[in-house]
Amino acid sequence: MKVTFLALVSLCLHLPPHTLFASAEGKLAPSSDSFESASNKVSLNSSIASKTTRNHFEPDKFIRSLGEADAADAFMLGRPGTSYILGIVNEDCDSSELSMVPLDTSSSFQMWKYDSTSIQSIACPNKVITILGPSCESVGISEMGSVRNEVTFKFHDVGDLNDDETSRVTITNESVCGGKVLSDGSINDIIGSAITMRDNDNDTWLFINLSYGNDYFHRLVEYKSETSDANYAASISMSNNGNFIAISGSESDTEGDTFRGFVKLYGSDNTLLYKFETESIDEVAPIVNVAMSGNGKRLAIGAVFPTGNSTVAVSGVKVYDLTEENKYGQIGDIIAAGIMGDLPGLRLDMSEDGSRLIVGGRNHDNGSGRVRVYTIDTSTGEAVIKVLFQLAGAAGSEDHLGSSVSTSRTGKYVAIGGTGVVDSAGSRTGAVKVYNTNTNEIVGGAIYGTSASDATGFSVDLVEIEEAGVLYVAVASIFSGVEGHSDRGNVDIYTLSSDSDKNAAWKKVGKSLDGDRGATLDFEKGRYHIGDSFGFSLGLAKMKDDSLRVAVGSPFFFECS
Repeated sequence: MKVTFLALVSLCLHLPPHTLFASAEGKLAPSSDSFESASNKVSLNSSIASKTTRNHFEPDKFIRSLGEADAADAFMLGRPGTSYILGIVNEDCDSSELSMVPLDTSSSFQMWKYDSTSIQSIACPNKVITILGPSCESVGISEMGSVRNEVTFKFHDVGDLNDDETSRVTITNESVCGGKVLSDGSINDIIGSAITMRDNDNDTWLFINLSYGNDYFHRLVEYKSETSDANYAASISMSNNGNFIAISGSESDTEGDTFRGFVKLYGSDNTLLYKFETESIDEVAPIVNVAMSGNGKRLAIGAVFPTGNSTVAVSGVKVYDLTEENKYGQIGDIIAAGIMGDLPGLRLDMSEDGSRLIVGGRNHDNGSGRVRVYTIDTSTGEAVIKVLFQLAGAAGSEDHLGSSVSTSRTGKYVAIGGTGVVDSAGSRTGAVKVYNTNTNEIVGGAIYGTSASDATGFSVDLVEIEEAGVLYVAVASIFSGVEGHSDRGNVDIYTLSSDSDKNAAWKKVGKSLDGDRGATLDFEKGRYHIGDSFGFSLGLAKMKDDSLRVAVGSPFFFECS
């Protein structure tokens, strides 16, 4: 029916993706342009966490007066546009060296406070930033009260906010260095190794006031496709410390006859470390999926790989490890999973230590679907990849099992979505099931959608609270509707004890998170708006204060005037 209407009305179909961050209680706030266009751009944001929280970031309260430097419980000084922060070398209080180090929001060695004159270390309370050389040629850290640190640093607001509504400052010293500014030693935007004082108005710092809590995001860097690529950033994965990010995409040859997929891996200084490429195939650009271990040293990449027979293309997953030469090499054999329509690589997840890999193929066996959990063992020097757990939809069922997959941190538990699963009433609502891969037993009952064609299980994310023996799972139903408007989409969060049997029911946490708009035909304005498909992508995390946070993607959201 939608196709019929398209010819009759004008369309509101300029569709920038939209990402929302939400607490478990369902309070929503827009992210800072997390994804401006999935076809050509992805932004990496950093969340700064501390002991207090606010509902949203208020730029009018953010270091408009530099008196806030005095009032801040703690702050960080970063290089704008990068993920580098001023810190003490080797996180050692006996060190006298300062350097720009990769951002780590848990490290007190990257945190500072200000007492109107000196900049003091949070990790080393008796240490202050110090002018070391007689000509201000170097800056380090030394004991409070030393001769050369009886100097006054002053913060100056640059006066304009950048496009992410974060503030920049300069830091000067009048008493010793004649008004020179604190610098990270950058030359042509390349971060230097020595902290110094110099005459350069461009030496600004990103002042991150940690008193403002963990609802603050600032943009570190944008990654843009170099060509028109509808598949760019279809899959991204990041290491635990945020220093490695992998982004998938596709590209064609100069004639545009053949296509290949790729994954680009970027390091902590935002430089391209490695580019993984698939084999070339004809006519269609492959969609590539990527999963990364917690330390970023193991990657799994799923795509379509042609065989020797040009008329057949098999889908498969390759696993790569970082070698001692700082290069990535494939380990084990390719995990082949079927013909091109199978596309198992669309759904991958990996345990934190990289020892378990979950692969979902929603179109396996004509849409029945299949999920496999693999163990990856390199203890003997040779990689051995074996199937630990397997679940397949019933033959001819069109369950589409493997529409989404998610593993707990250890890989012990997996959540599996199947958008075509039929509930007890015979409605094809879709569902999510959670399994213990060590015992092959289901944990609790299935979580079904509420009505037919909800596509429940299109996205899923699983979190295990190991010390409490509790599981949380976020479940998306992207085609659910409200008041007759389909495809609005919603996300629900459920919890259950991890040792529960199959008869236990998952308990819903908080309220449902709903998309803003379903599919709507507006005859008065002559517009057809497709549904938001809220929940197209999502991520669930446990915060340090034991609260939950969920990020929800809504790629078809658009404000129509």
